[in-house]
Amino acid sequence: MKRLFSPVLAVGIMLAAAHLALACTSFAVYGGRGPIFGMNWDLPSSDEAEQSAYGFFDRRPNRVAIYSTNGIKVFQYDHNFFFTDRGVFGCIQAAYPPQRMESGTKRIVNWYDLFHWGVKLERAPEIAEFLADHRLRHSLDTDVHCLFADSQGGAVIVETGVDDNVLLPREGSYIVMANFFLHVLEGELAEEFAQKYPEWDLLEALDFDGRYRRAQAMIEAALDDFDHTRAFEVLEAVTQRITKFSVVIVPEERKLFFALLGDFSRIWEVDLEAETIATYKGFAEQRVERLDIQGITVSRLLGWR
Repeated sequence: MKRLFSPVLAVGIMLAAAHLALACTSFAVYGGRGPIFGMNWDLPSSDEAEQSAYGFFDRRPNRVAIYSTNGIKVFQYDHNFFFTDRGVFGCIQAAYPPQRMESGTKRIVNWYDLFHWGVKLERAPEIAEFLADHRLRHSLDTDVHCLFADSQGGAVIVETGVDDNVLLPREGSYIVMANFFLHVLEGELAEEFAQKYPEWDLLEALDFDGRYRRAQAMIEAALDDFDHTRAFEVLEAVTQRITKFSVVIVPEERKLFFALLGDFSRIWEVDLEAETIATYKGFAEQRVERLDIQGITVSRLLGWR
């Protein structure tokens, strides 16, 4: 395997680009209160950054919707994440350090294809069957990873490795994903980094803003009593200035709760079974609306009082 970047250069690229990328945080927790999933989706608006490799928030549809495919109900916010009435959650995030992907014999698929297949899953680990014959790629470089989790305890992170997909199943009671490749914490790159820079900690360098470790610590401390309220506390603690959508999922109830634009004083509730969206916390008026494939835009939701 040829590596284009030394460990330090790779970390430097990550540090320089992080403020322009999808600096998201996600997790799946299987604690004493049952499974809970969460995600902060972070993207700058055009007035928050001069450039962005993944576009700008104000130039996207920013629409929540519920649709059905093959008899499966799916909640979706644009194409950033999904949750199905089978209890399966999937999301995508940018990841660093980027490295040039080697060519292979597997059929190339992008993450849209992966999500299209992912919404059909009954268990999250089944994504490995699809990837056995497919190579996930977003660009020529390794630059994204995905988290899939289900209500039955299955959770796995899929990363675009240099030579092939890298699958990291959940170990322990939770799994956390930030914006660096977890698989580089072990293996050749980690060994080379430790030899060349023994005074540096690779995890600390990759998790430069501490979101990954902060989320881990908060989840660990509240594991026995981790519910959707605790999940929002974690998301608020790892919020960025460009956080636009914060969602917590209670898969066994088929319900989602979300906040917009980093404002956790107002929370919306989506009932996937009933196909409704409603005010949940922080609103002057109680409101319930039908949520279908046409969806509702974030700008319209911000007008709810």
